[in-house]
Amino acid sequence: MVRSSGVNEVNPGMMTVKITYESFPTYQTVVGAPGMGEVLFEMEGSTNLVNWAPLTNSIYGGMNSAHFFRIKPTK
Repeated sequence: MVRSSGVNEVNPGMMTVKITYESFPTYQTVVGAPGMGEVLFEMEGSTNLVNWAPLTNSIYGGMNSAHFFRIKPTK
C-alpha cells in the first residue's frame, strides 16, 4: 500500500513477478551426504586449468586474465 502525501488516502499498488526455473548441471555439484564422514572442502583457483593453488574466502574480480575456480573435497 502506498500512502499519498497530505490526506489519509491509501492507493493500492500492483506488481507482476515472473518466476523462471533454470536447469543446473548436477555433475557440477559437490554434496556432503549423510554418513560420508568428515570431509575437507577446499577452494582452488587456476589461470590455465593445469596448475591449481589454494584460495581463501574473498572477493575476486578485476583480473587481467581468465580465472577458474573449483571446490576440491578431501577425506
